[in-house]
Amino acid sequence: MFDTTKDLRRVIIDTQQREKLVNNYRYKRQHNKGDMQWWKAYGILVTIGLISSIIIIIMLIARWYMSNGYIFYEDNDKVGIVTFNSNNIKTGDMPQTWIFVKNVNPIEAVNTGADKLICGDCKHRGEVVLVDKKRDKKSYSVRNGLKTINKKRKCYVKLFQAPYIIWKSYKKGNYKKISLQKLAKLLAFRFVRVGSYGDPAVIPSEVWNKMLSRTLGNTGYTHQWQKCDSTNSRFNMASVDSLEEKRQANKLGYRTFRTRLASEPIESDEVICLSDKVARKGRKLVPCADCMMCSGTSSKVKKNITIIIH
Repeated sequence: MFDTTKDLRRVIIDTQQREKLVNNYRYKRQHNKGDMQWWKAYGILVTIGLISSIIIIIMLIARWYMSNGYIFYEDNDKVGIVTFNSNNIKTGDMPQTWIFVKNVNPIEAVNTGADKLICGDCKHRGEVVLVDKKRDKKSYSVRNGLKTINKKRKCYVKLFQAPYIIWKSYKKGNYKKISLQKLAKLLAFRFVRVGSYGDPAVIPSEVWNKMLSRTLGNTGYTHQWQKCDSTNSRFNMASVDSLEEKRQANKLGYRTFRTRLASEPIESDEVICLSDKVARKGRKLVPCADCMMCSGTSSKVKKNITIIIH
């Protein structure tokens, strides 16, 4: 026999318990949601803090790297600085040499045309034109009150990174002058990058001869091969952008480093740059410090080098 009263009571009690459980669940869900939102906000703040700390540490390390060097050349307009302990992935661990306009920071020099002092008539410098305050309102030139701005610059060097940091460090007096004899000893049995920024040809060739006299080799490139002292061919490749320029430079005694389109064929007297991502087709890239094919006529490799424009 069923006791209707008892069964009804059970149903009522079960319903009340379910409602209580549901209400507890809703309360906890709302409460936990608030906690989750707080923890999310906290997590975002912690992440931002960590990222900021990493950026600061990287900048401090970069400044230490860049301040670890010497002035090897200086005249009224230009200064040459060598830095050690490079962390450049493409070149590998090679001392780097930088050439700057002495009294104008690299970014301003490019936007005013003063960089001609260190880059000559390199076609990748771009074009200096008058500022359009509306169109160029976010540019370095407008923000710093310059009347001119650089357009169409194709040079791969990112001025706001190492060049600007090193120039600022130089202006703060962080680099001491060093004799070429002492520098030659420091560079002995090392591979050196000539002209990390600036064209090596704007510094007298005898300076390079002395400081590189004990090295195992170097990499170097010049766009001034048509005008500069031909002895620069010993340490530098002629940077060329066409087959016509390549043949002209070869006649002047230079090995060449030619940029080309992927559709352009390679000449019989050329080999592919081992850091060419496109031409290597997924194969491991070789850093300059391990390759050393771009050492001008002093290289053991006598063929010219070519790379696909990137």
